Amino acid sequence: MSTAGLTADQLAAVKSFARGNGRNWKSELRSAWETGNYASYGNSRALQEIRNTLGSKWLIRLQGPASCHESDAERTGGALGPDLEFAEAI
Repeated sequence: MSTAGLTADQLAAVKSFARGNGRNWKSELRSAWETGNYASYGNSRALQEIRNTLGSKWLIRLQGPASCHESDAERTGGALGPDLEFAEAI
């Protein structure tokens, strides 16, 4: 499954959430969806829209980088910046 069904705002929210939550970002997002607790995350509306329209199966099928933590971005010279890519699951 791809990110094709997402709005620009939703895609930006997923990328930001992934970067902020590191290698376990999908587990963290699933937990946030289940509890409604997005902690201090600023764009919870977009993430909730994704859950409501595409569901948790979309998240399971989505493939992204194994780790999106800031330290990884620093190590790779910023390669995990705004152009972070998500690939379709095979």
